[in-house]
Amino acid sequence: MNQLKKDGIIAPFPRDGFELATHYFPVASKANSPFKLVLRLLHWVEGYPMSSIKLLTIESLAEAGSFLGRVCTSLDALDDEAVELGKRFHAWDGRNTNELNEFVKCIDNDERKSLVQNVISEFEKYKPVMEAEFRKGVLMADFNDANIIMNSGKISGVIDFGDCVHSWRVLDASIAMAYAMLSSYAKPEHSLAAAAAILRGFHHVYPLTDGERKHLRLLVAVRLSCSVTLGAYSYKQNPENKYLLLHAKPAWRALELLWNECQQEDVDKLFCIACTSISTKDNDPDHIDCADISFPDPNLADPLNNSRSNIAMKKCLPPSKKVKTMLNKDGNFSVTFVTGNANKLEELKRMISAGGMPLAMQLRNCKIDLPELQGHPDDIAKHKCALAAEKVNGAVITEDTSLCFTALNGLPGPYVKWFLDDCGRDGLCNLLAAHDDKSAYAQTIVAFSAGAGKDVKLFHGKTIGKIVRPRGKHDFGWDPIFQPDEGEGLTYAEMEKEGKDAISHRGRAFQKFKAFLQDEAINMTV
Repeated sequence: MNQLKKDGIIAPFPRDGFELATHYFPVASKANSPFKLVLRLLHWVEGYPMSSIKLLTIESLAEAGSFLGRVCTSLDALDDEAVELGKRFHAWDGRNTNELNEFVKCIDNDERKSLVQNVISEFEKYKPVMEAEFRKGVLMADFNDANIIMNSGKISGVIDFGDCVHSWRVLDASIAMAYAMLSSYAKPEHSLAAAAAILRGFHHVYPLTDGERKHLRLLVAVRLSCSVTLGAYSYKQNPENKYLLLHAKPAWRALELLWNECQQEDVDKLFCIACTSISTKDNDPDHIDCADISFPDPNLADPLNNSRSNIAMKKCLPPSKKVKTMLNKDGNFSVTFVTGNANKLEELKRMISAGGMPLAMQLRNCKIDLPELQGHPDDIAKHKCALAAEKVNGAVITEDTSLCFTALNGLPGPYVKWFLDDCGRDGLCNLLAAHDDKSAYAQTIVAFSAGAGKDVKLFHGKTIGKIVRPRGKHDFGWDPIFQPDEGEGLTYAEMEKEGKDAISHRGRAFQKFKAFLQDEAINMTV
């Protein structure tokens, strides 16, 4: 902890003048309370745990990976005495995965027991190679969303160093990737993207070797196997401690997803892409682009069904009669933008045709009454688009926009439309009246479906800024109160249309959608 403090990394370093002491404390088991525990007084770390954020973004996970890279760089500078102290046996140390064999019997489900045994067997096969090639150092060893501290929407610190151990350095990354798969961002079917985001941020600051990258999927599976196995063992010893079951269900799902033999090669490719295709905004490691790795998890029953189907359609199948019904008389692709706002349709047409490369498609807008959905923004966008495609019986675009206040943990988020209707622009500003932190971000999720029953594709755009008192034209929602960091001090409402398009959350989302259409050449309609 003192080493991290020396390098400017916020952690709960020990308070001077307070020695280690033992005290009796209540624990999860009533039968064993109070229990004698070791106590050490540490400095307070200001902020809130990442686990408290319900609308966590993939960019925050990438930022967390970068932060962990800094932590590892600092720990590599520990002196020899500290390194020697770290050389202890720890059951959760990935190097000791073969020790799990003793505890696998505590897993009640035979299929899951076999899954863990398969991971252990694979680990034992490659352990000699990993032992010889992997770099070693003192690990933080528990970089999860409950220990990652945020402040004003940014990663600010890390707590809980009880699992520190000298082991393979790459394990710090794989442990963080495993727990990212259980985070609030991952839970709505984005666990692989969550793991890839952590990896992208980490590798950007602390590059992994080719050998370390080659075994990442196995090492992430190793941590998940350790979690479910030792969790099952501990729960059998102490059924009163329900905390031990907290990660069990999502951890099993993540492990099954990683170890599904139908998609192992694709997961390896994803992790490779996360390491080799890194772009940042103005070379700022806190703004790592994750657009190319932000996608839903595949279906477990047939994980590659959608991609296989689309590839086969593009390469092998002639256009069907249904496709022709989606073309207008000029042979252009007809798409319905589901909105009753003519300004939004005009804005979309301007964005799609920007750069002198208009697409051969006809855009029209249509207002459709859809049920008001609640939940994670990605889930809302998917369901809304699928329902719209059924009603239109053709290709549709929907867009869902959120305005997220850092001080309010992401609110009003996707519900900003109703906040604006009820409170007005001044009312939205007043929500932050008691908070010094006025930072916020605007996010748009564009959803596209080629027709009823077709896959829904999502395209994300995000712009960081702050909330100010209304300035500029009052003809476009909450634009007058949002001042983007890249806007040279202007609110959206004070900017020229082209300038706003270049940096706006909506502009970024629609540019990704445009690139998708150009790449696909409208073959998604087949």
